[in-house]
Amino acid sequence: PPRSTLFPYTTLFRSPQDASKLLGRSVRYLSKMVDEGILRLQAKNVRLPEVRDVRLPGSARPSYQYHVERCQKRLTVPPEER
Repeated sequence: PPRSTLFPYTTLFRSPQDASKLLGRSVRYLSKMVDEGILRLQAKNVRLPEVRDVRLPGSARPSYQYHVERCQKRLTVPPEER
């Protein structure tokens, strides 16, 4: 079977640096899109999140992982349709 079937989070969610390279956007830009709610964080009410926050317990600083395909799709949608 394809690797993504066995390990979906390791192949689909990427570090900020990897996602930045694959999406052709800076890490700062991607982080700004999360802050503005354009790229959605994983939560109970979000069915297919683009981003997971994997910060260590007790850490105030977010540590994001990005689902590259979902981010790519979301960033290509015109702002008025998001």
